[in-house]
Amino acid sequence: MSFLIARTGLAAILALAAVAKLADGRGTRATLVEFGLPPVLAVPGAITLPVVELTIAVLLLPTPTARWGALAAAATLIVFSAAIARSLARGEQPDCNCFGQLHSAPVGRAALFRNVALAGVAVAVAAAGPGRSLSSALAGVDPLAAVAAAALVAILAVQSWFGYHLFRQNGRLLERIRALEERGGEPQHGRQDAGLPEGTRAPEFELPDIAGRRQSLEQLLAGGVPVALAFLDPDCGACTPLLPRLAQLRSERAGELELAILTRGGQAETRARINGYEFDMVLLQVEHEVADAFRIQRVPSAVLIAADGRIASPVAVGPSAIEELLGGHPTMAVHMSGAKD
Repeated sequence: MSFLIARTGLAAILALAAVAKLADGRGTRATLVEFGLPPVLAVPGAITLPVVELTIAVLLLPTPTARWGALAAAATLIVFSAAIARSLARGEQPDCNCFGQLHSAPVGRAALFRNVALAGVAVAVAAAGPGRSLSSALAGVDPLAAVAAAALVAILAVQSWFGYHLFRQNGRLLERIRALEERGGEPQHGRQDAGLPEGTRAPEFELPDIAGRRQSLEQLLAGGVPVALAFLDPDCGACTPLLPRLAQLRSERAGELELAILTRGGQAETRARINGYEFDMVLLQVEHEVADAFRIQRVPSAVLIAADGRIASPVAVGPSAIEELLGGHPTMAVHMSGAKD
């Protein structure tokens, strides 16, 4: 009976993690990039990983396939543990996003121990056998009582999910109201998004530019000066009016700051949208894979990367905050010089 409980519990955990990851695709993509997966593979990876977890969960339930499911679960959890251990050894703490929006926090020893313990349970099930079948364990249970219990669990799960998202929405509304009150009621953006912590290594990426050439973060930093990444989007109403000011700031900071614009869309339509402004680097994301890696939640946004490849500023959100960041504000200069040392 204990092994039946063990494999059923593993199946439930993996199924919950898979569904939560599918529901939070953007967060899953960002996590994969933070753990070292190339951004171009993050989109298919965000689908493949939860599908693998769901498949293992299904294999764990029937007795004939339970041992194979347990072996697959052990292998998957060992890979997760190795990835977490590697990040911790490097002094990095990427967002776990193990259960999507249900629970997302920077990885630590607790996450490592949890995965190792679950892997141990999976190994034990694979070694000792699956135990009793689920049908035999439920043979003496009243079918009506089983259906009622399952319905109650489902209702509680739906209510918990709804309450969690309602709580998050209320929190966002309160934050918005507080920000408006602090600014005298003016709906302006400020530097509010957390982004990646300053001093951490910026995620590597490689994207095509509007001429079709592949450009990487390493190439952007080759000039030995800080790089500003400006995240725009064709569906953003405030992004296009910002282009003239970005072009002016690029000209004013030439030789001391490299500016790269990251957006979405095809090469031709993006060139038309840029409308003749002189930008050396306009890079095209497939969706928001690089923005996700940098934990960019809104556009227009910008972040500074020091010449040594480390994050050198908070995320600036909105035109005024971006102008302050890229305009060489004294506090930003301190951030950049501190990140170089």
